[in-house]
Amino acid sequence: MKRVYLITISALIIGIRCLGQNYSGAIYDSESLEPLSGVEIKIPEEDISATSDEDGNFTLTSGTSSAKIISFELGGYMFEEKRDILPQSGMEIALRKKKQSAASERWNEYMLSCDNYTNVTIPNNPEWNVNFEETELLGDLSANSTYTRRDPSAVIKVGEKYYVWYTYLFIGTLNLFRNK
Repeated sequence: MKRVYLITISALIIGIRCLGQNYSGAIYDSESLEPLSGVEIKIPEEDISATSDEDGNFTLTSGTSSAKIISFELGGYMFEEKRDILPQSGMEIALRKKKQSAASERWNEYMLSCDNYTNVTIPNNPEWNVNFEETELLGDLSANSTYTRRDPSAVIKVGEKYYVWYTYLFIGTLNLFRNK
């Protein structure tokens, strides 16, 4: 008789442990403290997921009682991930809204206020057209087979002369550039 009770109690304990382990709680906005519905909650190790209800509540049943990674995701909010979480109830998860940087906000405002930015007629507008004329470069900046010039500064005008500062490397007598 004792053996039957021992087997029955062992079977109950094993059965209870084999039942799913629950993760449950509530999800809310970190600023307004309002509950968030439609949040997708996932346990990637077991490929299971659930969605929070209209009151921000969720329950997710895991097959084991070991610690898991739980992720929380909702459009317009920062992704949240909790690691090494054991099955528990009463979890409180606060999600924060995604925010744009001041530079992104200025760019968007500029794009909305600018009439000509995407105007396809600009290339045909004479005020925008520039004609260039190519001539052979003479003087210190002309092609030279013994120097490699690099890192030029902006063109500097002093009086009627123009100057450019640059660094150069003496390369010997290689024929990389040939004067015409």
